[in-house]
Amino acid sequence: MRNLTYIHKVNGEVQDREKLLRWFNRYLDTCQNGDMLIEFVSAPRTNAQNAYYWVVVGIIARHLGITNDELHEYFKEMFLPKEEYFVIIKNKQKESTTTLNVDEMGALIDNVVRFAAENGVIIPDLEEYKHTH
Repeated sequence: MRNLTYIHKVNGEVQDREKLLRWFNRYLDTCQNGDMLIEFVSAPRTNAQNAYYWVVVGIIARHLGITNDELHEYFKEMFLPKEEYFVIIKNKQKESTTTLNVDEMGALIDNVVRFAAENGVIIPDLEEYKHTH
């Protein structure tokens, strides 16, 4: 059984904490005996993050003389978190940025912009990008 609710945080504080606690208590009352798994997930990356990322990738790729896809693959290998599997003792790279949440996508963009700066590539500021698109 899936039972979802939306939680919004601002400056580290859960908004409408009482509503969340009421929902959680009602949910617990409906559960049968046994173990439960409670999973907290972040919102998926935004379309704006994804668009900005690809603009940045394009600028850097042109500067380096490679394709956007080649650079994207490089950035995935360099900057995306590894997923650990216990059965097979190895790290597996996330295969796509589509599964990233807002924070993970933000971290990827930060790393890519830092990479650009270290390689002499000027990237438009996010706010500047927003005003032109």
